[in-house]
Amino acid sequence: APLPPPSGFTADGLAVRWPGAVTDAVRGVDLDLRPGTRLALTGPSGSGKSTVVAALLRTLEPGEGVLRADGRDV
Repeated sequence: APLPPPSGFTADGLAVRWPGAVTDAVRGVDLDLRPGTRLALTGPSGSGKSTVVAALLRTLEPGEGVLRADGRDV
């Protein structure tokens, strides 16, 4: 059966810390990515850009918040 068209990817209240860290590297991240849109994460070195990407790719587990793909918790 054909799959329904993707509805997007969202992050609500995302907080992530690296293993062994005592504080979150990023906190309070909200994203709403819809098909056909683009997102640019910008900021100085150490601001958490790679941490956000690692959480979106699920190589880091969020400590708080929800990640959803097509409305489903991932």
